[in-house]
Amino acid sequence: MKMTVREVIERLEVAARDMSLGLDSPVIVMLCDGTGSEGSHQLQIDTLRFIAEDGSGSRDLAVMIQGHPHIDREQGEPTHYPGVTSDADSALREWTEGSGGETG
Repeated sequence: MKMTVREVIERLEVAARDMSLGLDSPVIVMLCDGTGSEGSHQLQIDTLRFIAEDGSGSRDLAVMIQGHPHIDREQGEPTHYPGVTSDADSALREWTEGSGGETG
């Protein structure tokens, strides 16, 4: 199930309420690779568009959140989190099944 920008914002707000710094809490994007999770604090948010090869037009595909773990590694930040997958998988499953994003 694809998430919308609205759903991402709503779930970020729910998660922020559980954090001591609220909306000022740091964000890390994590991707599960089946053995652990790769994460990045270095985020780029942009739009992703398909552009026709002949230049005749473009089509919106999605809002993109891209992490840059190579920059994190250059700055001495960890990027691989072994053993994080089970929590990440259950959280993702709950989010995509529409439980409201709350875990635990």
